[in-house]
Amino acid sequence: MRRFPLAAVGLLIAVAAPLTAQQEPEVPDWAKDQLRVWYEAFSAGDAAGMARQYATDAVLLPPGEDPVRGREAIEAFNQAAMANTDFSCTGTYDGFQIMGAIAAGWGHDLENCTATPKSGGPSEEIGGRWLAFYERQADGSWLIIRDTWQD
Repeated sequence: MRRFPLAAVGLLIAVAAPLTAQQEPEVPDWAKDQLRVWYEAFSAGDAAGMARQYATDAVLLPPGEDPVRGREAIEAFNQAAMANTDFSCTGTYDGFQIMGAIAAGWGHDLENCTATPKSGGPSEEIGGRWLAFYERQADGSWLIIRDTWQD
């Protein structure tokens, strides 16, 4: 039986550990904070608060609809969605990857997400999966540049 020197085993462990970390990277704190702020604004009916999470030239890709281009248009899109409905929802990341100044995060809405008509009536359970791309800004912050979801 051939034995590997202890130094070789240590080198294999040192090389394998970063590869494992790259395959399943942790979600950075800034992304967790931004996701929390986005869902808080969504649940509060704060379309402007949601829009602040997007770059000025961001593109929202609603399922089955034309792209919504720009922060102001994204705010208007969300305001229209919230005009007749109150939403209550939270979400979580399923994965995250940073590639230089671009990052991708994907996840899903958590259970107990609801849409309640403002005119009254029963709440409807909602939820789905989403994918967002972020870009690091000159000041070091990250903003959403592309956003889409499936119901």
